[in-house]
Amino acid sequence: MLEITINGEIKSYQNDKLQLKALIQDFGVDQKRYAVEINERIIPKSEHDEYIISNGDVIEIVTAVGGG
Repeated sequence: MLEITINGEIKSYQNDKLQLKALIQDFGVDQKRYAVEINERIIPKSEHDEYIISNGDVIEIVTAVGGG
């Protein structure tokens, strides 16, 4: 079981092999305009398919907002 913090909120997951890509999909993020930081490190989109979340990770998912 994984216990991680996402945008300041503690979440638990049964899957101990949770991929970042699956987490982003579950979180409902616009697939084009977002950035992910894990443990104060920006994770490039090129790594999202293979990146495995670890127990205790602190994750920030930020989405870009247009406007003016």
